[in-house]
Parts: sequence; structure tokens; C-alpha cells
Amino acid sequence: MQNNEGYHKAKQTKKTNNKKAIALVCLALVVVCICAVVTKQSNEQTQLIRIHIRANSNSAPDQTVKLKVRDQITEYLTVELGGV
Repeated sequence: MQNNEGYHKAKQTKKTNNKKAIALVCLALVVVCICAVVTKQSNEQTQLIRIHIRANSNSAPDQTVKLKVRDQITEYLTVELGGV
């Protein structure tokens, strides 16, 4: 009987070890995917500048001024930064 119990215990340990190995591989894949996404985002972020221009109100004249200011700033920065 003891031999049989030892066999089942070893088999159960092997199953547990396999589950742990699969879990570790899955975790490693998740970490690699997260790192790839973060790296891609940080590379993209180094190539752009965000500007936020606010209008005095939602009125049409204020929105027109806001868009003109945005266009002028974009044009200026494009020239100054070499088209980046």
C-alpha cells in the first residue's frame, strides 16, 4: 500500500510542478507584452509634443481665435523643430 501512496504522491507533485511551470511561463509572457507596449509608447511619446489651447468661451469668435492660435503655434514649432 505504501508504494502505491508514494506513486500517487509523486504523480500529484509532478502535476503541481507542471501547473507552476505553466503559470510562470504565462506570467513571463504577460511581462514581456507589457514591456513591449510600454517601450513602444515611450518611443512614440519622444517624437511628439502635446499642446492644449483653451478658448475664453464656447462662442464662435473665441473658438476661431483658439484655432488660429493653434495653427500658428503648430506651424512655428514644426519649423523650429525641423518637422518632427
